[in-house]
Formats: sequence, structure tokens, C-alpha cells
Amino acid sequence: MKITTVLTIVLGSYVACIHSLALFFELYWRYWWFDCVVHVFGGVFLVCLIQTLVTYEWLPDRYAVPPRLTTMVALVIIGWEIFGIVLNGGLKVGFWGDTSLDIIFGILGCVIGYKLIKQLVKLES
Repeated sequence: MKITTVLTIVLGSYVACIHSLALFFELYWRYWWFDCVVHVFGGVFLVCLIQTLVTYEWLPDRYAVPPRLTTMVALVIIGWEIFGIVLNGGLKVGFWGDTSLDIIFGILGCVIGYKLIKQLVKLES
């Protein structure tokens, strides 16, 4: 099994557990910065997931190219925010500031993830 696949599984599990614990213990509401950290890890996870799907030929190679990869991850992040609006019953006070930070930190995670994957793919070759 490739290291990128292992990283994808570990990160996916980590993000799912942290998100579940944050909801249960209300960490998103107690610590304003916690949401930012989870979005960074989520962005890294999405890049790793896309690379894994490309590696096993479940997605075409063209999605591994940085502009398409960034666009795909940005669309997923924006879609997730729209899902959050629907789930929470509409727009809330402070929505634009929170959503802007979520998208910025998600894309930051995407950039970090891309740099990480680029190095790991070199190691695997």
C-alpha cells in the first residue's frame, strides 16, 4: 500500500473523529479557532483523497494537476459550506465572516496538502 493511501486513511479518520468530538463537546462554539484548524486538516485530506483516487485510476490524471486540483477542492469546500447553511436552517449572524475563514483555511489546507503530496509522490517513485 502506498504511503499516500495510508496518509489518506489516517487523515480521513482523524478529521472524522475530531469533527465528531468537536460537535459532541461543542468545541466549535467554545473556541473560535478550532473550526479553522479542522478546515486546514480537511483541505489536506481532500488533496490526499484526490491523489489516492488518481493513483488507483478512479479519477483521470488530469485531476492531479494543481489548477484542477485546487478548483476541485475549492468547490468541495464551498459545497460543504452550503451544506452547513442548509443543515443549520439558513443564514445565521456572523455567517459571512465565519464562512470566509472556513474557505480561506480550507484552501490553505489544500495548498499544504499539495506540497505534502508532491514530496510523497517523489519518495514513492
